[in-house]
Amino acid sequence: MINLDGKFSYSKVVAFSGQGTKDVFISNVSPNPFTNKIDLTINLEKPVQLQLQIIDLTGRVMLRKTVNAIAGNNQIQWNGLNKLAEGIYYININRAEGSLQQKILKVN
Repeated sequence: MINLDGKFSYSKVVAFSGQGTKDVFISNVSPNPFTNKIDLTINLEKPVQLQLQIIDLTGRVMLRKTVNAIAGNNQIQWNGLNKLAEGIYYININRAEGSLQQKILKVN
């Protein structure tokens, strides 16, 4: 950052990717595109029960999963997704404070 007086300083943030809020952050969804499973990495500020949903483009809930997540990094594997047709979906991550959404692509 350069100030108006010409002095500069460096940010302490080295890299940032993913999406989220202060209390929940999706740092990784892989593989994307997927065939039969997805691995999610979700970072939480406090333990919480998450309701995961895979939703199609019409808004129909195709699959649901409940996860009791801990504070910190959570590695969540979702298997059995080969039942879904090829196409674009969204993973909804719901909790009491709100929800996040991540776009995913199913291929055969």
